[in-house]
Amino acid sequence: MKYISGKIIRLVAGLSLVAYMVGSCSKPSREERDLECILQSAKRHFMQRNIDSAIYYADSLRRRSDTVRSPHAYIASLVYLGEGHMIKGNDDSMVAYFNRASELAVRYRDDWALGVMNNILGIQSLYNRLDSKRCINCLLDGLRFAERSGDETLISMLKCNLALAYYVRRDPSGLEYARDVYDTGVGKKNMYMIYCGSLTSAYMYYCVGEYETAGEYIVTALPLAHTYKDEHGVYTLYGDILLKLGREAEAKACYDKALATNNPEDRFSGIDIYLSYGNYLKDGRRYRQALTMLESGIEIADRNANTMNRYLLYEAAAQICSLMSDRGGYERYMMLYKGDRDSIFNINSERVISQLKVSYERDKYEGMVSKTVADERKARSRLRAIILASLFVFIVSTVVLFVRFRRKEQNLLAMLAMQRDRFSPDNGGVRNPDASERTVPRPEAGTDRKMEEIYRRLEALMREEHIYRDAGITREKVAAMLSTNRTYLTSVIGKYAGQSFLAYVNTFRIEEAVGILSDPGKDIPIKALVHDLGFGSVSTFYKLFTAATGHSPSHYRSLFSGSDNLPFSER
Repeated sequence: MKYISGKIIRLVAGLSLVAYMVGSCSKPSREERDLECILQSAKRHFMQRNIDSAIYYADSLRRRSDTVRSPHAYIASLVYLGEGHMIKGNDDSMVAYFNRASELAVRYRDDWALGVMNNILGIQSLYNRLDSKRCINCLLDGLRFAERSGDETLISMLKCNLALAYYVRRDPSGLEYARDVYDTGVGKKNMYMIYCGSLTSAYMYYCVGEYETAGEYIVTALPLAHTYKDEHGVYTLYGDILLKLGREAEAKACYDKALATNNPEDRFSGIDIYLSYGNYLKDGRRYRQALTMLESGIEIADRNANTMNRYLLYEAAAQICSLMSDRGGYERYMMLYKGDRDSIFNINSERVISQLKVSYERDKYEGMVSKTVADERKARSRLRAIILASLFVFIVSTVVLFVRFRRKEQNLLAMLAMQRDRFSPDNGGVRNPDASERTVPRPEAGTDRKMEEIYRRLEALMREEHIYRDAGITREKVAAMLSTNRTYLTSVIGKYAGQSFLAYVNTFRIEEAVGILSDPGKDIPIKALVHDLGFGSVSTFYKLFTAATGHSPSHYRSLFSGSDNLPFSER
């Protein structure tokens, strides 16, 4: 995931030059030309990763722009300095520069600077503190400023980082952002946007299990990886995709290239290669080598304060310790895994608990089915003996077995009814628990009443008019219905539902799907249901439904219809 951090650093440097040049007059003075030259020098050194030189030119820009009273160039210099010190690991200095830059940016309405700072602070929240909620909030705020400034490059970067923030959470909601950046890049023939959009799209399609499509996008990004100095991240993801497609030898070659291009001393060095290579070695039963690889990744993550995705290294190490019968190692890594994972997914803690309950009920159900199978085998053996002895005994035994089976069936139906109630819309459905509590927000001191009113009207459109069933629903359409704009709508949903627009819409679709599939009286085909609920593809519906209930749609329906067509291994 080097791209999530290191690529942002180089992009922000280039954006400062663009902002300043837009604000320049048609006939710049000599002093203004000097400032532009300094901006170009700072940009060049950031792109070449010469951070000390970049900081030198940024400080020179600060002193010169202050002298000639050029506020926007001065603000850009503070953003540069904060960025440079962040790369160097001097977070206190970064905060000091950003605080001053924020104050001036608000005074002079410098939306570009506010967008850039929110972008960097959002990624830092995820990278250093595993605070995904703050990360997404910062990125959404940054997107609002970027759209106001009209800087399409910054808008695309923020969308890419939003997609990757969702990817870290393994949430497919980021796909729309990634695709938007890619399509914009193709339309404008902007190679950097194409690169960023294709890479993030590959991540998101990999996340939802569409590996062929992910492969198509990563192949687009691969020729540009060297240009943007991100071979490590691209080859790691390409190896993961190839492994899923069964091309093991090619996957290993990609992992070797990723390791060869990775710099462990770089603060923003990615740790994904250690996770991917470790899992590859684990699958090959080379447990010692796999554990060594994972522990190397953990060491680098700890040394560089890179907490992003570290929880997956802990989880993989715990699994290997379990396979090696190392109980102490297993318990140590599981404790570390749970600590990091809870930091990322705390916003969905109630939903996780619900999923654990579903898993428990599923295990209980499988146990009952296994017991029924064993009983039926014994019954058949007894029946053969009884048939030889007497038809009367056979009939009596059949009645006894039927009664026993009927009782088990009634108990099973009662258990499934409890499970259905737990996922019903009246009990909160499958929605984010934080979001369900905010369905009817209560006024609080300082609360924006306009945002509350829009959220109430939005909930009414969803629950009463069922606008989520429209497959062509977009933020723009809904914003028009509410007489607002899409940026403000995004902020409202983020504040009261804690979700992206697409994730918010999909919660209502999944709630209705749960109600329909748990009703034995409704036999609508699943493909037709997908179309009626507004989903764009069957695969997306399956992915979201399974994540919410712990069952595939067809399996979930079979549980309530009493179908015995599924093999016992799937029940």
